[in-house]
This record gives sequence, C-alpha cells and structure tokens, in this order.
Amino acid sequence: MKNYIKLALVVLFFLGWNSCKKTSNALTKYTVPEYWDYQPSWSHDGKKIVFASTRNSHPTQNLFRMNADGSDIQQLTFLKEGWGNSFPTCSPDGTKIAFISDQGDGMRSLFMMDTDGSDVRMLSQEEDVLVSQVVFSLDGKYIYAEVQNKNGSDIYNFHVETGEKSQVTYFDWGVGNPSLHPNGKLLAFNSGRYGNPEIEVLNLETGTLERITESWSDDGAPVWSADGKFIYFYSNKDEPKYEIYRIEVATKKWQRITDSPNWDLEARVSPDGKYLTFHSSRIGRNSIVVTNLEGKNRKTLTNLEITPFVNITKEESLEKAIAAYPKAILDSLNTHYVFEEELLGLADELIEANRNVETKEVLDYIREYVNTEHFPDMTIEQYQKLNVEVPLSQSQFFQLILEEGVEKGQTVFDELKEKYKDWIFFNDYEMLMLAYWYHFQGKYKSSIGLLHMNLELYPQSYQTYHDLGQSHEANGELEIALKFYKKASELDTISWYGTHARSKVEELGARVEDKSEP
Repeated sequence: MKNYIKLALVVLFFLGWNSCKKTSNALTKYTVPEYWDYQPSWSHDGKKIVFASTRNSHPTQNLFRMNADGSDIQQLTFLKEGWGNSFPTCSPDGTKIAFISDQGDGMRSLFMMDTDGSDVRMLSQEEDVLVSQVVFSLDGKYIYAEVQNKNGSDIYNFHVETGEKSQVTYFDWGVGNPSLHPNGKLLAFNSGRYGNPEIEVLNLETGTLERITESWSDDGAPVWSADGKFIYFYSNKDEPKYEIYRIEVATKKWQRITDSPNWDLEARVSPDGKYLTFHSSRIGRNSIVVTNLEGKNRKTLTNLEITPFVNITKEESLEKAIAAYPKAILDSLNTHYVFEEELLGLADELIEANRNVETKEVLDYIREYVNTEHFPDMTIEQYQKLNVEVPLSQSQFFQLILEEGVEKGQTVFDELKEKYKDWIFFNDYEMLMLAYWYHFQGKYKSSIGLLHMNLELYPQSYQTYHDLGQSHEANGELEIALKFYKKASELDTISWYGTHARSKVEELGARVEDKSEP
C-alpha cells in the first residue's frame, strides 16, 4: 500500500553554479540521480548520523554516515544488487554498527561492522531471517533483534563476539522492532496480539507485559526517550498517513509530533535527549530530517540538491532560472514531484515578502509544466492566498468529509469536478487510505462512496477496485463485490492486490453460486 511514485533530484555542480550566477547564458552540466534515504540512527555521541540509502546503487540499499548537520556524507557499504543493508544502529561505545543485510543473496541476516565500514561479519545463523530495527544492550555485548519463527516472529539477543543467540520473548502473536529502555530493564516492541500493530513493554527482570498503545491504527517502530518517560513511534491514528507521535508511558497520553504532507517514519532520539531524527517523504521521496523533541525547528539534511533553480528564481527571476537549465534536464526535472515541493516552498517565501506577481508566475509554471498527474494539485492553497479562484485543496476536502460526512463530500466533489475539469485535488493513495479508515471502523457505505469518487479521477486504479470488493463483501453485497474483484484481477497481474482479488473471485464465485441454487 505504500507505493509512492519514484522521484528524482537534480545535482548542479558547484563550479557550474557559480558560473550560472554570473550569466544566465552559461549552461552547466546536470545529473538526475535516483535515490531514497531511510532509517537514520545517531552515533553514541550524537555527532554523526548513520542511515540507509539507495544513492549510487538504486534500488539496492547501502549504509552511509554524515555529520549531524548533514555535511560530509560518506558511503560505508558498497552492495550493487539485492535488497541491501538497512536498520543501522550504533554501539554504545561508538566502535561498531549493527544492521540487517541480505548481502545480495535475498536472505536478511544480522551483521556488524566497524564504524568506518570495515570488518563486516555476520552474527546470525543462515536459517535466521531478520526484518526490523535492532538495538544494542547497554553494555554493548548483545544485540536485540526480531527473528522470524513459526509464531511469526520473536525477539532474540545475539552475542556480539560469538553470535550465540538466546530467545527473549515466547509469544504466539508475533513481535518485532525492539527498543531498550535507558535502564536496560524494559524492552518495548511492536506486538501483533491485537490484530493491528500495537506497542507493548516487557519487563526483562519480572517477565510482566504492559500494553502501551490501544487504538485501531498501525503504531510502529517504538523508541524510548533519553529519560525513559516517553516512547516515540509512528502511527496513522489521526489521518490516513503516518506521522511521528510520542506517548507518556505512565499516563498513556498521546502527543502528535509531526504534521507532514506525506509520511514521517522511524524516529530516533539523540543521546543527549534533545533532538529527533527520522526519514520523511515530505519533499517527495525519503530524506533524513532532524527536529527538536516537539517536532519543531525542522531541518532536512539530505536530498536538497535542487535548490540552485530555486535560488536563481528568488534572487533574479524565473525566466533566468529556466534559461540556466538545459531543456532536456529541465524537462526531466518537471516530471518529478520533489521539484514542485521546492517551488511551493519558494512560493510561500514570495507570498510572505508580498511579491505576489512573482508568486503567481511560479504557481502558473507549476500548473503548466510540472507533472502532478498522480498527486493533488499542491498550488491550490497558495493560489487561495492570492485570492485566485480555485477548488478546495486535498486537506480542505478531506476535512469537509470528516466533519460533514461522505454524502456532503460527494456533493462538493461533483461540483468541483464539473467546475474545475483539469484540476487534481486529491491523491489516489490518500483517498484509498481515508476509505480504509472508514472501512476499518465498519462504515462500509462511507468507504464505498469514497472509493467511487476515487474511480472517477483514477479509473485504472486496480487497488480501488480491490478495496471496493472488500467493502462490498464486508457489507454483505457478495455479487457486487465479485464484480469489483474481477475488475481488479484483470487490471493487476503483478502485485498482491491482483493475487488476492483472484482468490476472492474463486471464493465468492462459489459462494454466490451456492446461494443461487434452489
């Protein structure tokens, strides 16, 4: 379900950038790399951040290290194929990095290496399959990790010298993503006991288990605060996208930390307890971000190479920025959502500076040239600030649905679709998530209404047909469900949705046939 469109950034070499500033006729060389940055982890002293990335080896992940301000990025591992390396975590003494890797052969195992990328060695056994975040014990002698088994998965610890493993949890429902309390006595993890991912805490001394979160949502990747009073995690509790939250363990009081247009995931608390780092798709694809503990003073550390175009536009003009870029590169740049995000940020700056004419030029450029076919038109709210007549934005439209109901949303949708025929005001995936939210609460008719709206803008969305099948089936309308499952299976011959739809066609076909017999 997390299939966001692949995005790209543009690198403008430093010398070329200097020459561009001198004259708009000097065309420099550009490259368009494809990469995503994931799963940041602090070094023991908080001066470095280690993270996984597909840069230089897309789509294979490797590990990188940078200063905490985003400078001096260094590649540590160099796999060229397979799933790659992920979930790095630094040892308490700062000498080692533990991580999960398939080393190109598809089997995800536990590895450890020196912080400079040398002395890579496998700790787990060949039969062990590991899938999520890992954490060192306080003394650095053991690594806690999720290992798949007959129950789904349990937490084991591995001795860093011998690789000897010992089972820590013995549950029937599957647990993962371990995080160790600063006192070393409490282990937080994700639990599958309640159907959806929740967070529980195990007392390693007494064996008692405490449920921390209790919601319908997916609550994942827990990590303790430095003082042990809070657990940070990601959740889609308040809307159909993942944000960073924290919960006070003693009171079970939730607090939302981030509010991003896209996803914020897998937070880590700095050793001094003052900062968070996490990966975010706010600028279009995953980048590494640092904020304070309240989610404020947000600083994006990676995937910012596109800024020269924005700077030329701000300091000189949009016309000169366009002239500074070769047409082939600019055409490629216009196909990437991250470019729109950067230009939207510029539009906000221009609005604050009361440069309304330049703001409208930038927004008109986005509307005319930047491809937003699969995303809601993000210029809407900026146009509204200029008093230009435009439809509702995605957030405004969804808020209306949540406050006034799906029927009202359908009425407004029909009016907007008729009046603004060439505007895309909500994203396919976000609408699917909103519909799923209603489905999960048993409001199947509302879910069905939203999915039909989605089909009007995205008539080839196989997931929409699949989800319509699910909601109609849950609502007892088997014949209608069968029709939508059949359509999903025709449109999708590759992913899980098509496979599941085909199994449902077989199952419901037999049930409908049995029901029709006298």
